[in-house]
Amino acid sequence: MKHTLQVFIYELRRNLRRKGYLFTTFGLPLLGMIGMWVVTTLVGSSAISTTQVAGLMGSVQPQSLTAAGIVDQSGLITTIPADQRGTFRQFPDADSARAALEAGEIQTYFVFPDDYLDSGDVVQVLPSLNLSSVTDSEIFEVATYNLTRGVDPLIAQRMITPAEVRVVNVSSPTPEST
Repeated sequence: MKHTLQVFIYELRRNLRRKGYLFTTFGLPLLGMIGMWVVTTLVGSSAISTTQVAGLMGSVQPQSLTAAGIVDQSGLITTIPADQRGTFRQFPDADSARAALEAGEIQTYFVFPDDYLDSGDVVQVLPSLNLSSVTDSEIFEVATYNLTRGVDPLIAQRMITPAEVRVVNVSSPTPEST
């Protein structure tokens, strides 16, 4: 233990003499605190309102999808499920979907590329970047419906949920699943 203390004291003295160590240990945190103080002072004096901040960041609540388009270049999405027909409509190509988007007829559209089965990629096109508009649940339902049509419902369910894991604690007197 005596040697450990000697090494610690030696290293401490050596590092306290180095300018780089002193700058990194004390200077950078001090510069960070000064930077945060300057930013809060400037923002506080400009009296930016919470409404303006919310407008800059977009809505925090996810928007519900009421009108969307599908461009199917893969040929796999042939039918829109009955409960999604009010939301989705199919377009023959990306140009017609973009025209509908620019006209305000749809909120967004999804493109299933030619290699959809190989890649699994679906592109969502939005009129402007708004993270609350990014969604995949509705299009997941449409894709699942079309990809599992004609498949035994039990197999289709297993494809959607491939595993239901049961955890067994072997150290307990009677193993119970959780």
